[in-house]
Amino acid sequence: MYDASWAADLVARAIKLKIDKEKTVRPYISTYCPAAVRLIKYRYPSLMDNLILIREPMEIAGILARERVRKNFGLKDEDIKVFYISPCPAKLLAVTNPIGDYKPSVDWVIPLNKIYGDLYRDVIREDNNTCSYPSLLGVKWAVAGGQSEHAELKNYLAVHGMENIIEIMEEIENGKLSNIDFVEASACVNGCVGGTFNVVNPFIATSNINYILNSLDDECINPDIDRFDEMYKTGFFNYKLKEEERPDQLNLKEAVERQEKIKEICDMLPGLDCGSCGAPTCLAHAEDVYNKESEFYDCVVLRAKK
Repeated sequence: MYDASWAADLVARAIKLKIDKEKTVRPYISTYCPAAVRLIKYRYPSLMDNLILIREPMEIAGILARERVRKNFGLKDEDIKVFYISPCPAKLLAVTNPIGDYKPSVDWVIPLNKIYGDLYRDVIREDNNTCSYPSLLGVKWAVAGGQSEHAELKNYLAVHGMENIIEIMEEIENGKLSNIDFVEASACVNGCVGGTFNVVNPFIATSNINYILNSLDDECINPDIDRFDEMYKTGFFNYKLKEEERPDQLNLKEAVERQEKIKEICDMLPGLDCGSCGAPTCLAHAEDVYNKESEFYDCVVLRAKK
């Protein structure tokens, strides 16, 4: 097991360096939430250049976990499978359809609520062999604003919830918020603690995490933190967008017509944002249907009713 909070330590440093060194783009927009990135790709393609192209912790953790297994067990890459235990369905998008020009290091995503009981039973065993000690700073990424705090950013905006993200993206597209260094966008309310695969109410989870952060000293020894400078110099964290991830710019009339058709499709969906169709929200599914990337009745609720 490779704790994603360890990878978050590394990614936070990379984000901080990029924002401090590169002043031409403002605001940078986080790429940690695949659902938010997907929204920008389809609805605000002009903001694709604002995305901060730093690999997310899931991807970094997958690379380093695979590296550890190769070293410790002498296995080849084709004999290794990497799984990510996820709080939300959007993480599957980063595996099946990454925006970057790289092969994902994670092979598949396991919903947290499906595996939680088995994990909990193992963790409370007296032998304690299944436990790892996370980075407390890395754990902050689960809560809205934690990513920016971990990166020690002072001039940032944390926005969560799709409706709120849309309002902020409108502001950025209209030329506002250029005085902000970084916009941290999470589709789920309160951040990843609000993911549909979680087992605790997001407000309770946020309170629990804040209590842990304020009550404990961070004694985690990150296994790869000493390698950060070497990794950063070699471009380990960076990637480029795939060419097809830059949609053709539509004129205003075409853009309005597209949004109206997507809204018509979305209005026929149940609005549960359950993720069971494979898209993180009903709006994302409507966009997939419009773009002929999925079928309308991939929605299991509508299929059941039918």
